[in-house]
Amino acid sequence: MAEERPDDAAKQEDLSATPETNAEDGAAPAPEEQEEPGDSRITLYRVLVGGLVVVLIGAWVFFDHVHNVLVRRIANLEHQLAEARAGGLPPGAPPGAPQGAPAPGAETEVPVIDVADRFGRTVKAQPDRAEGSESYLSSKQGTVGLRIVGREQTWPLHLRKRADEVAIVVSGTLEVKQTYGKDGKLVTVGGKHAPGTFFTTPANTGAEWQNGSKTDVVGALVLTVPPADGSFYVKADDERLAKGTEPFRYDPTDDLAKVAAGSEPSTTKTLAIFGDRASLLLVKTEAKVPRDPMRLRTLFVLRGTGTVDGGKPQPVSANNLLVLKGTTPVTLRAQGGPIAALIFDAEVVDPKAVAADAKSAGSAPSAAPAAGSAKP
Repeated sequence: MAEERPDDAAKQEDLSATPETNAEDGAAPAPEEQEEPGDSRITLYRVLVGGLVVVLIGAWVFFDHVHNVLVRRIANLEHQLAEARAGGLPPGAPPGAPQGAPAPGAETEVPVIDVADRFGRTVKAQPDRAEGSESYLSSKQGTVGLRIVGREQTWPLHLRKRADEVAIVVSGTLEVKQTYGKDGKLVTVGGKHAPGTFFTTPANTGAEWQNGSKTDVVGALVLTVPPADGSFYVKADDERLAKGTEPFRYDPTDDLAKVAAGSEPSTTKTLAIFGDRASLLLVKTEAKVPRDPMRLRTLFVLRGTGTVDGGKPQPVSANNLLVLKGTTPVTLRAQGGPIAALIFDAEVVDPKAVAADAKSAGSAPSAAPAAGSAKP
């Protein structure tokens, strides 16, 4: 009989221990848990529902954006139709002429843009908008456009590096703080502006706009020379503000009272901004306003009502923007009280430069400038 070896005994002990059981309590190990078929279906259901929710949210965002775009376009079309009924661009205007400019020999009507009406339509279409803008006239040298400041909205301190700016309040009350350099120090001034008043912001002068109203949206007509190169937001101690110069504010109330008490039919004042491109016109009875073919001229009525006559009388009132493009003067007549208006030349063409360009091109110089475009 063969002798049993220790190794064989160990193997037998290992074999006697399988399957794995607890010899002391005699209990077999619990079987491994297996995933029920229903669990996988629940997981798939959750994935599908989550994906559907994501798709629905994306679709809602997309259609909301499309709706807003359509609302803006419809409002813009309504503006264009309204301006077309009011005169707009006469038939036969030369190609490339500013929209609203008269055709040759047809200067009887003056294009009039009712800025307050357009502002009201825009706000009605999007009452909860935080901000907005609308361009009325644009050239390489200057721009005219509407800026909208929503309820309880603040535009932080900012400056423009090259552009000088005039902002005329059209609707609401706008609170403004401005910072500039004087005697090696930064100076900050501020105040509230009502409709019919305006303030200037020279290049590198900081400005903070605020609409503190919970109910009213603010609208302001903004004139810039040259076209703005964007807003540079800065801190109150930014060294660039030291390059800014002192702004000024204007309220025509006192001047209108003086004009009403005086004997002069009209008075003109040059403004200390934009060089010779801006002037203030105060009319007691009537005033002749020249139309210069070398200037893309506008007139904005700050206060008062009356008529403008370029061969055909048309009613005008506060917040009306007139595009005076042509050669013959127009007559502005006040009714029921004096008128205060701001004249602004968005573009001035140098006759010598026109002659030089024409000579180099081998053609005769044209009397009319290839100036920008008005957008009724």
